[in-house]
Amino acid sequence: MPNLFSANADAFTKIFNIKNSGENGYLSRQRIERAKKIMAPFVLRRKKKQVLKELPGKTIKVEMCTATKLQRDLYESILDESRKSLLADAASAALAETAKATAKAKPKTK
Repeated sequence: MPNLFSANADAFTKIFNIKNSGENGYLSRQRIERAKKIMAPFVLRRKKKQVLKELPGKTIKVEMCTATKLQRDLYESILDESRKSLLADAASAALAETAKATAKAKPKTK
């Protein structure tokens, strides 16, 4: 089968040799469509339904292992940064909510 297209190697080279040759997008799309039509019989497409019945059941296996010191330190630093970020976001949201409630509660005087 590898020799199937060898007789038309120049045609394939021309189809796939899309460089900045000044062609507009329409001609490039024509080349792509032509190449798709030529190769369509050789492309195997299967739908999920067809593959699904052939697959074995999903198995989950959890294996525990200990982290190295470097991994533990990195994990701890990421957790600390996440906690600080979440606390800062919560504090600023609470301040904004308090300011909004205070502004609503104050009667406007002229």
